[in-house]
Amino acid sequence: MTDERNLDRKLLLPLSVMFLLCCIHFYCLFRYAINVPFSDDYNEILKNMNMILDSGSVGESARQILHGNGYSKPITVRLITLLHNTILHEINFKYLVYTGNLFLLATCIVFIRSTLSISRYLIVTIACFVFQPQYWEAIYQSTLSNSVFPCLFFSLAAIYCITRNTTCCDAVALLLAVLAQISFGNGFLVYPILLMVAVYRKNIRLCAAILVVLVGCTYLYLTGTTVSYSVAQQMGVLTRQKLSSVWLLEFIGSALGYAFGSGYDHDLSGRVASIVIGGLVVLFYLYLIGRKYYKNNILLFSMLTFFILTALLASQLRFTTEVPGASRYQIQSALCILTVLIVILDRYASLLNRYVIIGLTVVFPLLFVLVSYTTNLTFVVGHKTRLAAGMLSWKRSGSGLTIWQGQEAAGQLLFQSSQRGLYRIPFDQELITAVWKR
Repeated sequence: MTDERNLDRKLLLPLSVMFLLCCIHFYCLFRYAINVPFSDDYNEILKNMNMILDSGSVGESARQILHGNGYSKPITVRLITLLHNTILHEINFKYLVYTGNLFLLATCIVFIRSTLSISRYLIVTIACFVFQPQYWEAIYQSTLSNSVFPCLFFSLAAIYCITRNTTCCDAVALLLAVLAQISFGNGFLVYPILLMVAVYRKNIRLCAAILVVLVGCTYLYLTGTTVSYSVAQQMGVLTRQKLSSVWLLEFIGSALGYAFGSGYDHDLSGRVASIVIGGLVVLFYLYLIGRKYYKNNILLFSMLTFFILTALLASQLRFTTEVPGASRYQIQSALCILTVLIVILDRYASLLNRYVIIGLTVVFPLLFVLVSYTTNLTFVVGHKTRLAAGMLSWKRSGSGLTIWQGQEAAGQLLFQSSQRGLYRIPFDQELITAVWKR
């Protein structure tokens, strides 16, 4: 009993810091999220919800929910949006952002459960890397926050469960893998990791079960899928293979390399720093393989493998037209670097001075989160202002919506959604206040 009380007292300060960072994060959501669609929200949320509601039967509605374009079907987004509409009788993009970010909190808990036996200070480290605005594009966009964040949680939770070595946890891991698969494209990567763990455990039945679920769910997932990349884009991937290794490294190291920047306009030094940091992470991962670290901690090794495979997948499929260091991708980089810090502490804690450990797990992460807020909060404010001003402009002149292309179609979607009560267009006073209030 005394030992339990002492442990609770030791955890009190780290948990308090985590709670504080979580409160700051959700306060920023409350202040800077806005009930205005952005980019993919028009097609993935408004258009799909209109088509689902126009469906004449349950079967047609289900087909519309499962319909997709390419390897990434945001089915989870559609289900969450449908649930919101059922409860609230309308779509509110601000509330959708809240829901998506709850999965960040869940991801934080998975990390803590995975590392609590290593050091209590890691609670602070995890909270700093999870609750910070560097990846603001994903945080404040309804489609991304309800696809990327659920995928991360389901994937890491599946890996955590399968390393528990119980039949019940194995079944839960398979269910979570399916949920990760229908959330975002890199959810597919959970299956080979689960298979790797099953092979390591020499569990033939589990291997067979994973393969059956993988084949069956992937077949159903790809049914009705259309090609998302043109022939020219696919040829572009083949002809630019030499750059894929650079993209891979930049993607992995972007959270630290671009600590003093965000969005698309990074300077050369930031990009070089990202590539160098990414290279060090890859070398460290190869070192862990050589030292057979998976025998010491299969859970952390599997989590790190997931992030490395995610970077590899993204470098092959996404960066013919997009930027590896864009803020919407930096959640993957941040959690990858977080996992590396945890592995370092797990492997070398006995060799490190107590103050070095505190520096790595508390001082450096707190400095990182401070820099992230200082640098990126300006972009968050600008994003809210841009959304509000664009909607206000559209209401007055019929143009100005924040969508990459298809202004006219987006305007028709807004009008159609408003007419049927699916989405309430904000009043002018709300938008004017959002533009001028900082």
